[in-house]
Amino acid sequence: NEYGKDDVNNYLKVMACIASQDGVIHEEEKLLFESLMDLFHLEEPAKIIIRKYLENPPELEPILREISNEKLQKRLIRDAYIMAYADNKLVPEESKALKMIADVFGIEKRKVKKIISWAKKGQDWIKKGHELF
Repeated sequence: NEYGKDDVNNYLKVMACIASQDGVIHEEEKLLFESLMDLFHLEEPAKIIIRKYLENPPELEPILREISNEKLQKRLIRDAYIMAYADNKLVPEESKALKMIADVFGIEKRKVKKIISWAKKGQDWIKKGHELF
């Protein structure tokens, strides 16, 4: 893992914030959240603590301001869009949260539009794959 414990913790807090924006944690969001914890090789005791963020997400902006690692910022904006579209719809609260991430990280609007397009295409691709199998 190339990120420190605090970085991973903050990243997962942001993902929990995005997943909980519409007030419901959908199955697709739970699965994605679990896979992200696995990706960072979290042990079960840490997962138990992190899962609580889904039920009681922290305030988004202060967490974002703690993330200074540019590589993690890029990964986070990408993954936040994937999380937001995990249930195949983007609600206004998710959109507002995604805009906040882009603003805090200084990501240009043009780039954000490309990320949105990419995330939508990715979800469509995944959905088509599920339909095939």
